[in-house]
Amino acid sequence: MKARGHKPRIRGGNGQGLTAPQAALWVELWQLTGVEWIPEHPIKTGLRQRGCPRVYKVDLAHPTLRLAVECDGPSHKSLSQQAQDRKKEAILSSLGWQVLRFSNREIMENTAACARAAWSTTLK
Repeated sequence: MKARGHKPRIRGGNGQGLTAPQAALWVELWQLTGVEWIPEHPIKTGLRQRGCPRVYKVDLAHPTLRLAVECDGPSHKSLSQQAQDRKKEAILSSLGWQVLRFSNREIMENTAACARAAWSTTLK
């Protein structure tokens, strides 16, 4: 298909490098914690059912602590995307992961507070 000039549709943020909010939060988390956070981290679900992905990618992750941070842009306001987000959170939770969500706006307006909120969940 590539030879015929086919180019798949590109979805924003997914595999296109970090968005500005993701990058800002990633740097802030690293500076706050001194610990490596992995951007766009794939988490295997182990599911083989139709309609369930085998892998979920999270925006930022701390695999040792099983903490995932999602940076939600405008597309996450639609009802269908919110339903997908709830499904993703439920599956990741069943695998022992804790998922935190921040809006892009929230991150850009107060990156340090978002990083502190994320890190404080690990200290409980």
